[in-house]
Amino acid sequence: MRKSQLIFMGFVLGMALPVNASVLLPLNQNDEAFKQLYQAAESGNAESQYQLALFYEKQKDTEYPVIVSWLYKAARQGVLEAQFALGHIYQYGKPGVPPDLLESEKWYEKAALRGDKQAVQALEILRNQPAYKMLSPPTIDDRWNMQWIVKTATFGDSQSQFDLGRLYAEGKKIQMDYGQAAIWYEKAAAQGHLEAMYSLANLYLEGLGVHKDMEKALFWYEQAAQHDYIPAQRKLYEIYSKKDDSSSKIKAASWLYVSLSYLFPNETDLTTVSPELKDFFEKMSQEEQEEALYQAYSFMDEKRSRK
Repeated sequence: MRKSQLIFMGFVLGMALPVNASVLLPLNQNDEAFKQLYQAAESGNAESQYQLALFYEKQKDTEYPVIVSWLYKAARQGVLEAQFALGHIYQYGKPGVPPDLLESEKWYEKAALRGDKQAVQALEILRNQPAYKMLSPPTIDDRWNMQWIVKTATFGDSQSQFDLGRLYAEGKKIQMDYGQAAIWYEKAAAQGHLEAMYSLANLYLEGLGVHKDMEKALFWYEQAAQHDYIPAQRKLYEIYSKKDDSSSKIKAASWLYVSLSYLFPNETDLTTVSPELKDFFEKMSQEEQEEALYQAYSFMDEKRSRK
């Protein structure tokens, strides 16, 4: 609800939208209230234009071109619900109003960039439609796309947070800033985004935008690795394999074995398909090899038991 007096729920295309009860409850086209509403809409009052569109939608013989014309008037003046309703109409089409994904995207974007979470979700669904993906050329410019990513990242969408972090890290469409990249990667990582965990770990490993911190790097690599993210498992192998102590060798071999097990699920002896694993095992004692295999199998068995 945008205002306290918007208490009556009208329905456009099955989507609940607020309407002023004092205007619409007993309304018909012969009422003085309707005439006042129509006059206000004609005079350019945006809320009245939106309410008039809802009134026409509730009629027995619904004329969607008329509804769209009033929604347009309201949407152009910034009525959020009208912008969303237009996006919905053009996404799916209605009698007299054929689908138009470009027009749908335009109005969803306007609502999404103003903070409407429902529009953000609708925009995501739209852009995943096969018909949308076949559109050429791309239907949004970098400016709109960047604004949308920032807005949805701020809402808490983990994929957008990761995308924004990557843009900062790569310096694409925005000035490179590893500090900002780390901030957005961490927000996404905290929500379980595996690639964000891995990317954040890389920043800590290299000391980019954050103080170099091997402990934090290993923490985030391991978080991703434990969720079957193979690049993180390989990275842990690389890090631990460079150390001389027995414990690190065991961890390195264990993570290498786990990563290979996903790539070769039917192999009983992974040393036959991985010269790298074979060479590494040859540098270990028999006891270390057995411990590495024990840790790897324990991890994989635990993962299977959770499924």
